[in-house]
Amino acid sequence: MDNVNGVMLIAVITGLLLGQVDVIADFSAKLIVPLLMAMLFRLFLTINVSKLKSAFLNVKFSLTSLIINFIWTPVFAYLLVHFPVQRPTPLDRICHATGHPLYRLVSGIYRNCKRQCTLIHVATSR
Repeated sequence: MDNVNGVMLIAVITGLLLGQVDVIADFSAKLIVPLLMAMLFRLFLTINVSKLKSAFLNVKFSLTSLIINFIWTPVFAYLLVHFPVQRPTPLDRICHATGHPLYRLVSGIYRNCKRQCTLIHVATSR
């Protein structure tokens, strides 16, 4: 299990770093859905269908899943959208003052997110 966590951590860091390159960021946006479909298909192949009914009969698990998916997540998304973090944050100031490479990474992620949100806003306001 430790090996899987290490691979996932490396994948996340690699994705964050490669996402800073505009060409890769634009191209990777087109790959998200097909790769997600392939990953989920492989994941669902491991589900034991004969035990599926008993899993839904576990009331505590089912109720927790419904609350997280249909109550907590929409509330959290609403809060993220309507109460944005003011820039620059204290972390931005520290990283910028010290010249830490994390400043470029955080700034790049913020610019990409801001660009995507602007594109979404323009597309939905038509």
